[in-house]
Amino acid sequence: MIGYFGFGLWFPAGTPRERLSLINREAHKALEAPAVRKVILDSGVRPVGSSAEEFARYLEQDLAWQKDIIRRIGHAPQ
Repeated sequence: MIGYFGFGLWFPAGTPRERLSLINREAHKALEAPAVRKVILDSGVRPVGSSAEEFARYLEQDLAWQKDIIRRIGHAPQ
């Protein structure tokens, strides 16, 4: 997982599922637009569209990875 950096869209708990689906579809469209892809790629980031569930899994894995690093270097998580 080293070298990954994630960006995501965050919404309040209870946001209607249909609204989240619409925003997700539109975000995917934006990521496919050549001008948007160019700006993102030029910044050194690889654009990857995912679902809310995939992003949640990514965040859970990333947090576990960071906690493991903190434990291995001898620091206690705050």
